[in-house]
Amino acid sequence: MWGLLAEANRRYDFEMLKPANAKMRDQLETEWFNQRRGYMTFEEWHQQLKLRANKGASERD
Repeated sequence: MWGLLAEANRRYDFEMLKPANAKMRDQLETEWFNQRRGYMTFEEWHQQLKLRANKGASERD
């Protein structure tokens, strides 16, 4: 995913990926995640966090 994003940014020079927009980009990402959480139950969200944590731990091994 990041490779695709980096290549698209190289070709099209996306405004939101410029360092000057990092704070705004992070804020929008946080808002998106908060909104997304509103569409799932706590248990579904919790399971996603557990899967992400397990995936991160397995990648470090």
